[in-house]
Amino acid sequence: MKTRILFILFMASSVALFAQKKEVKALEKAVKSADFGQAKLAVAAAETLLSNMDEKTKEKFYLLKGQAFLGAGNKNVEDLKVAAQAFNVIKDSKLGGEAQTGIASVLQGLISVAVDNQNTKNYGAASDILSETYKLSPQDTVYLYFAGTNAINAQDYPKAIGIYNQLLDMNYSGKELKYTAVDAVSGEKKDDFASATDRDLFVKSGEYINPQDEWSASKKGEIIKGLATLYVQTGENEKALNVIEDAIKIDPDDLNIIVAQANVYLKLDRREDFFNAMKGLIEKDPTNATWHFNLGVGNAESGNKDEAFKNYERAIELNPKYVDAYNNIVNLILSDDEKLTTEMNSLGTSNADFDRFDELKAQRQGLLRKAIPYLDKALEAIPENLGLTEQLYQIHQVLGNQAEADAAKARLDALSGGQ
Repeated sequence: MKTRILFILFMASSVALFAQKKEVKALEKAVKSADFGQAKLAVAAAETLLSNMDEKTKEKFYLLKGQAFLGAGNKNVEDLKVAAQAFNVIKDSKLGGEAQTGIASVLQGLISVAVDNQNTKNYGAASDILSETYKLSPQDTVYLYFAGTNAINAQDYPKAIGIYNQLLDMNYSGKELKYTAVDAVSGEKKDDFASATDRDLFVKSGEYINPQDEWSASKKGEIIKGLATLYVQTGENEKALNVIEDAIKIDPDDLNIIVAQANVYLKLDRREDFFNAMKGLIEKDPTNATWHFNLGVGNAESGNKDEAFKNYERAIELNPKYVDAYNNIVNLILSDDEKLTTEMNSLGTSNADFDRFDELKAQRQGLLRKAIPYLDKALEAIPENLGLTEQLYQIHQVLGNQAEADAAKARLDALSGGQ
């Protein structure tokens, strides 16, 4: 009797084992034939037998489950999450190598979906997906950083604040070691070699020269600036300044943090503090065109036109292709144009009105003529700039400089494709 019971138990066990292997084999067959819809159905069938599977069969099942939900080019985020969970179960097992490959493919899929959402301006979804991507690969903190920038674009400020604080708590800098070399023919610098070995092979072939290992710029100042700006936008001004002051204590030599501080002062209309911060920066690095430009913006907003003019001119001296500086100089020159035009249009037909009109017209023409040399200079440095060319054309039209207007129009048509 005991022998019969043992035989029955053995038979039941054998049947269960056979069923497990049968379901897993069906799953494997579907995955190998890339029939991922059928593979998902096979996962559900095999999963009911999971508790009775031996360790080796379980590991095989989880690998196949991950592959089934990963699919080929699958962009379904929920499927990719299921695949990641399955691969993670066995990442430290004998099948760990294949599982890690699967996880890498999941990450690529999630990033691809995030980029698609960014391109369609669905920033909230992009931020959520990148946050999930970071959870799957916590060593790749750059995913969390981009989750934060997308949260800002989505105007989800509480989420962005949380992410940026998390980045600061982990002392994230975003600095990357870049393997660079210069194209021997074109002279252009390439900074996206996969590794030093990859770069050095190209150098040995003679295609590239001057190999260098270079660290990219830190994003810490940008993160602090972004966090401070978020606090200002949510009305938490003291928090904004506290973030910056704490950062300066930790790294007093990071001038980008001081730039962030200056920007917050400007947003809070603390003009004197802003000017002091910017002047301090310029004293430390007088050749930084951006800082001269920023000081110009502060002076212009404070009504100090002459000082702003000097700041913009200095920025252009340091960077002859500084489009924003040229634009701001021309805008400064023409800042009274609308007021003059409005008064001219409001005048009547009396002799006094005619005299006043002629006076205002002369003033306006003087402003327009003053702007021309700056637009010419700008277009020497950046001849492809459509906006500056349009502005030059309109000014010559108003002044009646037909030959110059025709030349500007021809250039405008060439730039805009005749539109």
